[in-house]
Amino acid sequence: MMESNAISLWQTDYPSSLYPHEYADPIGAVKQVFDRYTLKQIQIALWNWLPFQMTDEITPTPEQRLFLFRLGNQLDRLIDAAWVLVNQHKEITYQADPNLKDLIASDSLSFLSLEEARNPIKTMRKLFKGSKLHRWKTIAVYYRQLALLDPFFWMHGNSMDLREFGEYVNLNTLAEVTYLLVGNTDNLNADYHWCLDTSEIASPINWGMGYFKTKEIKDVLNSLAFLYHIKRWSQEWHPSAAFQLMQHYGDLYKLVHLAHYLTINVDLLSQDHNSARIIDALKKKFRKISIGKTARFLTDCISLSWTFRHVSERFQPDEKELKHVENILNLTTNYFIYHIKP
Repeated sequence: MMESNAISLWQTDYPSSLYPHEYADPIGAVKQVFDRYTLKQIQIALWNWLPFQMTDEITPTPEQRLFLFRLGNQLDRLIDAAWVLVNQHKEITYQADPNLKDLIASDSLSFLSLEEARNPIKTMRKLFKGSKLHRWKTIAVYYRQLALLDPFFWMHGNSMDLREFGEYVNLNTLAEVTYLLVGNTDNLNADYHWCLDTSEIASPINWGMGYFKTKEIKDVLNSLAFLYHIKRWSQEWHPSAAFQLMQHYGDLYKLVHLAHYLTINVDLLSQDHNSARIIDALKKKFRKISIGKTARFLTDCISLSWTFRHVSERFQPDEKELKHVENILNLTTNYFIYHIKP
């Protein structure tokens, strides 16, 4: 009977990746994870991981496979430590950073609302609500690791209902909220957003120039329409369609952050009068609706879509934010197509 109970505990709600001293000090375990990886590294890696779960068109290199598998082991520890924090009886002292509002508006924290950032334990409790720890880790980490090893995972492991994106958002939310408990928020300030900080992009400007060599405004707006469509209609998704959706989302996410980058770094670029007018228009747009809120609109098009929600929970489309994003994309496209010389 004792053996049966032990197995049941292990399979449901036991933080199996932690040593006894880490179980007693979960904050220390969280610190160890962020000593190994920066928040930016984790968020870039989680984005790069998504295609391996959804398609066989992109396969990981041996280096990627090793890096992501090791990261998965650390995410396992991060989840366990967060679970202990939520379920222990000790009181956690947390002093909210006075600059949280600015960090969220600037999208330095990309997945947390202000209320969630001010209440880390409450946010983590909400993430774990209704799900056993073992199940949470199986879906969030073990399936991801399996996708690195099994080239046919996208066929038999894909959820067909975009669950992978929900897990992606949850893991990013957990990473950000645990970082707030142990990290220095000064380290979140960067020259540009993490989505533009990858090894494939020499600089945000170069990425924009390369993107618009093959894309026109109609392509950009078609991506927006494709993304916004799933906010209004529930659909069954096969793996290739889900992967296509992620490509549209990824491009749009980079484009709005590229637009924001231009408003901050335009003094570093040579510009004519028309370019200056576009940059000034972009600044006005972001003063009206912050880059943080702009980027969250794109994420919410998926995570708050009808595909994920029951009929009683369906969200109404926000035409104002849609128009704002459309204007941002038009201005950014004009800047690169007409006013940047290759």
